[in-house]
Amino acid sequence: MRDHLASWLSSRASGVAKVDLVLRGLAVVESEGLLDPDIRWDEIHDLIRPHNYYGDDRKLKRNWLGQKLERLEAENLLARAKSPGGRTRLHVLRDDASQLPLDDPGAAGDGYVSVLGDIFHFERIAPWGSPELSAYFACMIAERYSRTAAATAVFNEGRPWGGGIWFRELKWFADPAGLRPSSHVRVPFAERTLRRGLVSLRSENLVATVRIYRDPRTGERFKQPQGRLLYRNGFSDLRSNRGVRARDLAMWAKGKGLIGGGP
Repeated sequence: MRDHLASWLSSRASGVAKVDLVLRGLAVVESEGLLDPDIRWDEIHDLIRPHNYYGDDRKLKRNWLGQKLERLEAENLLARAKSPGGRTRLHVLRDDASQLPLDDPGAAGDGYVSVLGDIFHFERIAPWGSPELSAYFACMIAERYSRTAAATAVFNEGRPWGGGIWFRELKWFADPAGLRPSSHVRVPFAERTLRRGLVSLRSENLVATVRIYRDPRTGERFKQPQGRLLYRNGFSDLRSNRGVRARDLAMWAKGKGLIGGGP
């Protein structure tokens, strides 16, 4: 994540990032990341880009995807190998560019970010660019740490993954001052990019925010008179008629005593 996805997003190579994500979702760890030879590349294109971008032109879709595959191969994240029948097969490699076989980062104890398959199934990811992808990753990273921190874990009890509540300043992700624990993985997201992405995700009802005036970890009033933002993710159910609403989050925060006392 830190070493390649964040770099692609900062250089506006969101297409490469999306191809990498979908291939990692399709690869089988038990087969060392081997991809099904019957995968249709034009269908992969339609998972991560709007269907009407190239219309029904399969060749243009395959060419676009082929360019992204070449970049993944050049960065040691993908390898081509001949099968016994002479057909070229693709192996998705470990995401640290070590050229080792694909592994399960969670099982290995590495830092990781959860990517929910529904963003592909419901075609939410198709129109996203670097701001939206960066914001999505940030939301899922923040939710993960919110669920494990003693002061905020209670907020997410019983909530499905992708539907958690979190509380972080945007500079927390890159952590330029080195305030996060050494075990945390920093991700160099630009705050400006995150703000743009969060505005976009809020417009899709995939993120809700509310301004609070008391620290949810301590109950103490913030020193800043403008308070801080509390976030709730809405990625756990991506059907078009679902989502999260700021008013629902506001009611929850009010019940916790986090809103009272504002200017």
